[in-house]
Amino acid sequence: MKKYLLLICMSLIAQKAFPFQYHFLNTETSRKEVLLLLKEAGVPEEDLKIWKTLVEKYYQSIDFVNVTKKGWQNSGSTDDYFKKTFNWDGLFNCRMSCFLLVHGLVGLDKFQRKSNPMPHLENEIGSLKEITGIELTDKEKDIYRSLFYGVTLPIQKIDDSIFEKTENFFQVWWKKEGFTFPQNENLKIVFVLIVEPQQKYASADHVALLLKKDKDLYLIEKPTYFSPPTVSKFESYEELGEFLYEPFEDWVEAKGEKGIAVMLNDKIVWKRIIGNQE
Repeated sequence: MKKYLLLICMSLIAQKAFPFQYHFLNTETSRKEVLLLLKEAGVPEEDLKIWKTLVEKYYQSIDFVNVTKKGWQNSGSTDDYFKKTFNWDGLFNCRMSCFLLVHGLVGLDKFQRKSNPMPHLENEIGSLKEITGIELTDKEKDIYRSLFYGVTLPIQKIDDSIFEKTENFFQVWWKKEGFTFPQNENLKIVFVLIVEPQQKYASADHVALLLKKDKDLYLIEKPTYFSPPTVSKFESYEELGEFLYEPFEDWVEAKGEKGIAVMLNDKIVWKRIIGNQE
């Protein structure tokens, strides 16, 4: 499992076919830039403070990272980066990072799927208390569960229709639970969905936060548990879509076919079928 995650982590940054810029948030200047973007998008000050403290805590033990300390870097300059950093203590993952930034911007009436808890989500909820020192309220715990819970799908085979069905099932559940997304059009929650017809299941294998300012798109993420908090900058949604697709297309060990979709809030905006196509 660790090897699988590391391969995804390596692919996320080092193997892009188009130019983009990134920063590991390992300087005070870069963190201030991202915090300003988040503040302008409406993220509450208290949530920004907690997230900033967590990022700084991460770099207290990972102080040897020199890449990006002088500013934004181009995507082609980190080919040997992961050879030196694959054994980092991750501290937190993509869902935990995203939740800390958006939980004050989303709403929920009642989480309805408590009878079938997802162990990894429960573990992450517990870990949030350990790394932040803050006990989530029952409402916040249910927001975490609702936001990242997978859905069961009535599908037998994979074709383009599964993406519409997947989007609809997520929308139906969130509507039943009264879940509401951030209202700012320049801030979106990003879900990279893996749709598995054999398992009749779809889940978000990666989540991030997308900010739009002027003509630029900023992706704020923890690419994998083993990788540093990162902000990447793109010029188009096409570039962003390919960036999010590529690691899964290259490294998912598909048994049969799978669908990959990128969803912004509750709308699928990119989709692709991969695997053993006949």
